[in-house]
Amino acid sequence: MRVLIALAFAAPLFAQSTCFVVDRPSFAITAATFTGTVKVTQAPGSACGGDYTASTQTPWLHITSGPSGTAGDSGVTFVADANLGASPRAGTLSIAVQTVTVTQAGANCAFSMTPTSQNI
Repeated sequence: MRVLIALAFAAPLFAQSTCFVVDRPSFAITAATFTGTVKVTQAPGSACGGDYTASTQTPWLHITSGPSGTAGDSGVTFVADANLGASPRAGTLSIAVQTVTVTQAGANCAFSMTPTSQNI
C-alpha cells in the first residue's frame, strides 16, 4: 500500500523529467542584471504531454513569467539581479524537474584617485 502511494506521488515528477527538454541547461552571465529565457519542448518520441512547473530557491534569481506551462509555449523567463560583490556566484532554476544553472561573474572592482599625485 505504501509503495502504491509513493508511486502515485512520484509518477508526475518522473513523467515531467522524461517528457520535457530545456533548450539551455546553463547560463554564464556578466555581473550586470540579466534577463534570460529557457524554452521547454516535448522530448523527441515522447507521447506524454501536460504541464511543467518552474521554481527557484536562489534569492537573486526571479522567475518573471512561465512558472508553469505547456511544452512549446513561450517558456520560462527569469531575471538575475546584478552581482555587486567581487566573487562570482551560481544559482539554479528547476524547470520541468531539470536543473538549469546560472553562473554570474563578480563585479569589476575598479577605482581611481584624483589627483594622482600631491606635493607635501
